[in-house]
Amino acid sequence: MPKSGKFKITPEEKEKLLNAKSKITEDKSQAPKRLKEHLQALNDAVLAIVMTIIVLEIQPPLHVNEYGNFLKDIGVFLITFFILGEFWYSLHKMFDYLGFKPDKLTVIFDLGLLADLSILPAMTKWIMATPSTFAVINFGVVFLIAQIFSILVRFFGTKPLLESSIMEKMNYRHALVRLEITAIMSIILIAVAWWYPSLAMVLYLSIPIVSFFFPKRNKKIR
Repeated sequence: MPKSGKFKITPEEKEKLLNAKSKITEDKSQAPKRLKEHLQALNDAVLAIVMTIIVLEIQPPLHVNEYGNFLKDIGVFLITFFILGEFWYSLHKMFDYLGFKPDKLTVIFDLGLLADLSILPAMTKWIMATPSTFAVINFGVVFLIAQIFSILVRFFGTKPLLESSIMEKMNYRHALVRLEITAIMSIILIAVAWWYPSLAMVLYLSIPIVSFFFPKRNKKIR
């Protein structure tokens, strides 16, 4: 039989193990906070790059008769810039929200949102070239996917810290209502784009701007 004496842990070694275990536990408790900070920094960086790409798509007028289209392109750029700004502002509010705790699933949906928003410059360029039915509908689909990802980021980011079944039900109900409203509005706008693409484009670009400059005030729970 092997002697157990050589596996005996001295008091000094035991103290070191306890200190190491305590540090690992502390690091694990700080992991969600660090993940939140890194994810927020990634959101800022990606959206800043996407915003910059949009303006690079604008071609300067080479002739006087192209100046009207040049001004139109600038207008579409500014509106799309504020659309991305609205998504950035919403993400900023979510990540600074008390009780927001991102996990792996939250990261997946957040990266999906960033990937989808990165496609917006191409959609914007397409609309700049021709506001056709097909172009506007594709823009609408990309915009819809971004909204869905945004709702999922909020839902799963707040879910880990909900302490009661009532809060979980409220969180689920809020996400479901937002998804229903988003789906209904998107169906209406896509239907408008089928017959009146120019009008649908104006609506797609104006709704986020109105939401950005005139945000809804949260009602206080009494």
